[in-house]
Amino acid sequence: MQERGHSIDHLFDLFTGSGVLSLELLHRLPKNFVKEYHCIEIQKEFCPFLEKNRYIFFDTKFHIEGKVHCCDVFDFFKKYADCLKKEDIVVLNPPYYFYGEGQLPRDSKKQQCHFISEDYWLNFLLLLEKTSAIVFFQLKENTKLTEKTLKILQKKLKMIQPLSGNEIVAVF
Repeated sequence: MQERGHSIDHLFDLFTGSGVLSLELLHRLPKNFVKEYHCIEIQKEFCPFLEKNRYIFFDTKFHIEGKVHCCDVFDFFKKYADCLKKEDIVVLNPPYYFYGEGQLPRDSKKQQCHFISEDYWLNFLLLLEKTSAIVFFQLKENTKLTEKTLKILQKKLKMIQPLSGNEIVAVF
């Protein structure tokens, strides 16, 4: 990204969770490389934590304007998808599984971040596929969600690389 010779206008962290993906990315980029960020998380109990991280890291350390949006990711993204440019980055750490796959987490609050409707995800991918932004996925290996995602996006994917444990990163 840095080789492109210009900055990133917007960083969208979809399915934000703790916000660790966007924090790690910003930590590795030059200061002031990203102009604005948006963290989008549907689980309202995560939002106070994200607001605290926003202040500590984004506002204070990175000096980047940004917002935390506690709302449905697909609804939010529909509003912005057509506006994304090649100067924008989208990072995603979506739920691991479609409903009916995988084990239920012990903490019932975590069910929403582990499972997603297949129709919801496929419709979201169709919208995401049209963007000209740089897109980074963090996906769990050997799940139906990952298999379908890679199959649908196979023509756009530029890189698939294993991470530690049983996760992969995919980029288009």
